[in-house]
Amino acid sequence: MKPTPMNRLAALDKRALRIALPFAVLLVLLECWLLVLRAPVQQWRALRAERATLDSGAQPLRAADLAGQREALRRLQAELGAPATGLAEPDASLMPLMASLDRLATRHAVLLGTVRPAGRVPQAGVLQTDHEVSARGAYPALAAWLAAASTELAPLTLGELSLRALDGNAQVELTLRVSDFRPIAATAASGPAP
Repeated sequence: MKPTPMNRLAALDKRALRIALPFAVLLVLLECWLLVLRAPVQQWRALRAERATLDSGAQPLRAADLAGQREALRRLQAELGAPATGLAEPDASLMPLMASLDRLATRHAVLLGTVRPAGRVPQAGVLQTDHEVSARGAYPALAAWLAAASTELAPLTLGELSLRALDGNAQVELTLRVSDFRPIAATAASGPAP
C-alpha cells in the first residue's frame, strides 16, 4: 500500500505539527502582505507625508508680513499712478450691519443674500459709507423685514430699492442700498480714513 499525503500527515508527531502550524500561518500572512496589503499601506504613508509637507508650508501669514505686503502694494500703486483708495481699511460697521440684517431676516422668514461695501464718500465733515444688500423672500415678508430694518437700524438710511420677481413662484428678490453717515473726526479717531 502506497502512503498517501494524509497518511504521512497522520504519521507526523503532534508536537512537530504544533510547532509548524504557527510558521505556516505566518507564511500565509506574509504572502497576503506582499500580494494584497503592501500597495495600500504605501499609498497611505505617501498621503501622510504629503499632508505633513502641506501643513508645514501653510503657515499663516503674520501681521508684519501683511503690513509689508500692503506697503509694497501702495508703492506699486503710486508708481503706476493708481489711486490708493483701494487700500482702505475694512469697514468696521459691515459686520454688525450684516449680523443685524441677518437676525431680522431670520425673524421675518427672509433669505439674506449679500451685503457688500459700495463705497465711501466724504461730504462736508461727514463720511458716507454705502452698502449694497440683497435679499429674497415673499413680498409681505420682505415688506415686514424692511419696516423692521428701518426702525431697528435707525442711524442708517435705506435708499435705492429695486424689486425683481423670481420665475415660477411667489418669491421676490430685493436689492437695497444702505447708507451710514459718521462724522469724519469720529472715523479718524476709530481708525484711519481712506
